[in-house]
Amino acid sequence: MDKNKQGIIAAQSGDLKTAQILFMEAFAETPNNEGLFLNVARSMSMQRKHQELLSYFDCEFTEKGRQLKEPNSAIIMAQSAIEVGMEGIAIAILEEIQKKTDNISIAIMLSEQLIKTNQLEKCQSVLTKILRKTKNEDPSLITNLAITESELGNYKTAEELYKKVIEIRPNEFLGFYNIANFMHEAGNIDSAKAYLARAESIVANTPEARKLKDAIADSQGEESTKMAKIYRLIENEKWDNAKDLLMKYREKADQNKWMAAACELPKKQQEHLGVEIRCRPSLIVKQIQLINENDNMINILTQIIKSNASLAWNRVGKPTTGGYQTHEIFRNTHEKAMKELTSMIKQNIASNDELNTNAQEAEVSGWGVVLKSGGFQKKHTHTESKASGVLYLKAPKLDQNKTGFDGNIRFIGSSDLTLTPYPGLMLLFPSYLPHETIPFACNEERICLAFNIL
Repeated sequence: MDKNKQGIIAAQSGDLKTAQILFMEAFAETPNNEGLFLNVARSMSMQRKHQELLSYFDCEFTEKGRQLKEPNSAIIMAQSAIEVGMEGIAIAILEEIQKKTDNISIAIMLSEQLIKTNQLEKCQSVLTKILRKTKNEDPSLITNLAITESELGNYKTAEELYKKVIEIRPNEFLGFYNIANFMHEAGNIDSAKAYLARAESIVANTPEARKLKDAIADSQGEESTKMAKIYRLIENEKWDNAKDLLMKYREKADQNKWMAAACELPKKQQEHLGVEIRCRPSLIVKQIQLINENDNMINILTQIIKSNASLAWNRVGKPTTGGYQTHEIFRNTHEKAMKELTSMIKQNIASNDELNTNAQEAEVSGWGVVLKSGGFQKKHTHTESKASGVLYLKAPKLDQNKTGFDGNIRFIGSSDLTLTPYPGLMLLFPSYLPHETIPFACNEERICLAFNIL
């Protein structure tokens, strides 16, 4: 009996370790048989030996100038690369096989990774070509293209693509949910409600639908309508009109939301409102070296984030783009390091009069963020809280003389403030202050804990 058959028998009996050895021996005897390599890859992947598999692939293929020919082999290799955070290798493997085949699964997987790494123009090209070439109307391909077009700002095209998905699959929940979410983010509330109702008529009472329904309800209040009007004026640079409306609405509005809008105005209009000082980031953003860069606490907190079960790529409705974000991590994590961090944050709040927050009564709520190359945070505020902050755990060491402001955080107000993150740095600031991060281009991750003081 040949070693490959022996390996199959061993795998079927659950002895994957023995199966791997036998498959590797068989492949060594016939190195041009990619079916044997596929068996090796499967046995390693099932054992979660992802790094070992990648090293084996390097030895047998990359170093010998050989390339994968079978889509199934490429998918397994790419999955292993993704598992160990090597998205660049996954993309390279998938792109190479994509040149040789019109495999739909490869195209879907490749587009997902290109979206994750914010390579949107390349993703647009890949998906457009395969859809045109194969005339395949796979909903996943079309949905990924819709996501890409939306992120590129091509909202009309994205809407048409989402509609095409529900035409193809009129009885599936996900298509209607996706377009409902898109419509909500685009500010088309009536359409969002209608599509969500269709989604719920197919599958009732899902967590996703409940969350989206709550978000739609929040955006329909009187205050939200007035603030939306103010923001439209700001976006169109009708500064005086926005200022006048803010003046009229001053006493009735939620003050955090009101201040967030005021900070978007030029200095002249802020002076008329009497808030110029409160919108000056250089005066109200506090920089604190909270933890020494070499302190093991940084490693512990990093692992808490990266091992958190809720860590999700580009969380829906959040500003994270090109990165992962957890759900609530302060209140849902019982590790000693998180309790120590909470105490340290409260101590610094107590010594900061400008935050106007009672540290004794304060509750810290927050989340972890892992940005990949090209990742960033869209401009946003945290108006649901009293004060906000961020603690950096890992930040790429970029030469700002060459890269400009890559990877920095920018606070927006009467005069913008741009700061370069580094491990152990904590920033505290009023929750109304608009801020964003600038994309960076390197293979290192940017990891932080962001938090609100409730």
